[in-house]
Amino acid sequence: MTSNPSRLKLNRLVIRNNTSIIYDEEFHYGINIIRGEHSVGKSTILDLIFYVLGGELKKEEWKEPANRCSFVTAEVLINKSPITLSRPIDAEGKIPHTYVYDGPYELAIKDASGWKDFGPRRGEDKLSFSEMIFEMFNWGQFKSSENTNLTMHQILRLLYLSQTSDANRIFRKETNLSFDSENNRLAVAEFLLGLDDLEAYSYRQQLIKLLKEDELTGVELRTYIGILGEQSSITEQEIKEKIDISNGLIDSIDREIINTIQCDDVIDDDILNVNAERKIILESINDLTFKIENINSNTVSLKTEIQDCVLFEQSLDFRIKSLNESRSAYENIGTVSFDYCPSCFSPVETEESQPNCCKLCKSEPNTNSLKDKYLSTLSELQYQKRQNKKIIEKLSLKINQSDDENNALQIELDKLQHQLFKISTASSSRELKLSELEKKRALQLIEIERLKEKAKLAKKMDEIKFRKKKLGELIADKKVNIELLDEKNRVRRENVHAALLSISKELLEKDSGNEENFKKAKSLNGEVDFSKDRWLLDERVNYSESSNVVKKSVFHLAMLLFSLIDNECRYPRFSIMDFECADINEERSRNLQRLIAITLAPYSDYQLIMTTSKIDPSLNIESLGVGRYYDKNDYILKI
Repeated sequence: MTSNPSRLKLNRLVIRNNTSIIYDEEFHYGINIIRGEHSVGKSTILDLIFYVLGGELKKEEWKEPANRCSFVTAEVLINKSPITLSRPIDAEGKIPHTYVYDGPYELAIKDASGWKDFGPRRGEDKLSFSEMIFEMFNWGQFKSSENTNLTMHQILRLLYLSQTSDANRIFRKETNLSFDSENNRLAVAEFLLGLDDLEAYSYRQQLIKLLKEDELTGVELRTYIGILGEQSSITEQEIKEKIDISNGLIDSIDREIINTIQCDDVIDDDILNVNAERKIILESINDLTFKIENINSNTVSLKTEIQDCVLFEQSLDFRIKSLNESRSAYENIGTVSFDYCPSCFSPVETEESQPNCCKLCKSEPNTNSLKDKYLSTLSELQYQKRQNKKIIEKLSLKINQSDDENNALQIELDKLQHQLFKISTASSSRELKLSELEKKRALQLIEIERLKEKAKLAKKMDEIKFRKKKLGELIADKKVNIELLDEKNRVRRENVHAALLSISKELLEKDSGNEENFKKAKSLNGEVDFSKDRWLLDERVNYSESSNVVKKSVFHLAMLLFSLIDNECRYPRFSIMDFECADINEERSRNLQRLIAITLAPYSDYQLIMTTSKIDPSLNIESLGVGRYYDKNDYILKI
């Protein structure tokens, strides 16, 4: 949870068509109203604000003439730190990179070399755009997998009341269904409202993956049971014991073969030739045995290196955690001021002309430089983690190659051992006995090969059983963790939902429409369900289209109000409202505008950007407006 409220403010928005600036307006704290007649491009400006802050627009969502513009640039404050964002417009629905300058717009346009490029996904040696913004908000990161990271696009879906979205939904409409799961919606809402640090979200994502893996493992296990049939219950160890028995029989046969060969005192040329061939085979066997031992020794060394890499990764995790804690301490405590020299304990004097300088070295503090060092160090540590993982993958590949080579040499060794005992001798009686022994040995070799194949299947099945057991344990563990976190946050969740409902229902009663339920809203039951993307009043989700617009607008206003009174809330005191859809009539629209203005009047540390074509006369003033009033056919963006 956080005790330092998150803040986001748009200072300036600049839209370019090639080198020409076609829109350049400044925004202020409080209510910002983009005023104009229908179809002059008010909603287009809001879409471009959503886009430059990290929102994603699909090809079908781009409006004319924004789809023909080149760049949209914005100066924003994140926790009161100014940065400038610039994003190329790609109306084909691709997700371009965002260029970021650590400073205000006027400095950014004069410093071409100071911009940094952030992509929508993590790179080898840098953060993604969303990760960078999360770091600036001091929201942290959860990296259990690529799919568990929340993005600014998902965050903005709850901050943007869009005209194109269903009026009875809470979130902005999403065309990419992979971003619109119940788990994602719940994670975004609970994170912004200070109900969860994304830990439960991470566990839920992991649980989904584990359940899928467990299902696939079950299918795989049933397949191997079908192959082994009645012997599916036999274990790899039991088969190895049978192989050891067969190897013992072979050793006994080998000794008998040698005794049979050496029992005859007559040594003729054929016997000498056989002995010479046997010597060569024995030398080859010894050579192969030596190679196999070397490979096994090398494999042990590779496994030791992997263990070292695992320990190194743990140290990197500790350093990243320590870095984040260090930055948090600096942001909460600030720099250390010395009144006495730490070496000689003499008083340290500050020149009156330089009150903000360091008392020791007299230099100006550069907080932006320190912030860059934190982000640079964090990126470097994460780069080292990725490189370390690559080393582990390479070492694992070498181990697999060594295993393959070892298996090939073992097969060759078995062939030579088999060949050694196929050599015939000079004596016919001895040949008969040796032949019988060779048959027995061959049968045992065949049995061993059969058992080895069965051992592979049994080993695989044992591994699957073990994996399924571990998956079951992990699934149970994740469920327990989720339950514990849900219980831990239960009281706050109930209080937050109750507060949102209370504020929303109080605002609904001030609506000027004909909806009877709104007039007695405070006495009705209500329920907020972010995962289902709805809030119910008197067990109803849907009302008339214009009433749905009012209902949705007051709920978004309630979230903004809640962020102003609750310091544990991460909702960044920033909202975009484009509520004039469904042909809401002028009287009702103006009443809603006045309601918003009156409700927010006691506060100043927020920003609400809204559009209207039915501006209430009391709000049609320069201090609330952004730009002039745009008449019919007087388009905001002119190309």
